[in-house]
Amino acid sequence: MIMQVTSETGVADADGAFPVRFELLGGFRVLCHGQPVEVGGPTAQAVLICLLHHRNERVSRQRLTDDTWGQHRAVSPDTVYHYMRDLRRALEPAGLTITGRPDYRLDVPDHAVDSVQFDTLVTSARALRDTDPDEALHRFGRALNLWHGPTALPGIDLPGARAIA
Repeated sequence: MIMQVTSETGVADADGAFPVRFELLGGFRVLCHGQPVEVGGPTAQAVLICLLHHRNERVSRQRLTDDTWGQHRAVSPDTVYHYMRDLRRALEPAGLTITGRPDYRLDVPDHAVDSVQFDTLVTSARALRDTDPDEALHRFGRALNLWHGPTALPGIDLPGARAIA
């Protein structure tokens, strides 16, 4: 499969579709063309979740630390660098790049993140419930079908990541 890098969305297939999917509505998973991408344990996953929460924008190391580990816990720059290095290596085969240092950025389209899709579908369904209840019901159903577990991000217990969940 031919992959191309685009400035707006990171990576796209030759047909323009984004091949990577991030699932947060249940256990955390990264899929590329439907195949799992191993990104590391709960802490590495929490760092990636923070980047996804701030997708398409620069995230300072301090913000990353606060939003991953929580404000009460100091984490060294070396620790953050370690996780970024490992995440870069894990995501590279999927065609994704985390740019920057000490500010970091991960560019992905909104539709590649299930929690963002969920919010979009629920918002649009609410807007349609009085004018087109059938379509609203359809969108609510699509939103519910995005869930693949009873809770968001089970097993990721870092305070900042739990706040994002």
